Amino acid sequence: MINGVFNKIDLDKAKKIYLFNNAGMVEPIKPVEKCTSDEIEKAIKVNLIGPMVITSAYLANTENVNCDKKIINIFKEQGNLRDPKFIAQKLI
Repeated sequence: MINGVFNKIDLDKAKKIYLFNNAGMVEPIKPVEKCTSDEIEKAIKVNLIGPMVITSAYLANTENVNCDKKIINIFKEQGNLRDPKFIAQKLI
């Protein structure tokens, strides 16, 4: 997906290339011992693997581009979970 985006950019003329990652999910909001393996797997794919794959593609596509580059990861709801039982949710 991200490679298709870079095919549309004239990298020789680019002055700035920023990656804004705003994807993520908070569900399921429950103690990790109550989560199914499918729920844990989905949370890890969306919140950990997704940003890593997108960041990897961004870095590979901009490695030889001479311009201002930034990666901005936006995490919202995870920081609002205060109960220690939900700590696993904040990490995945």
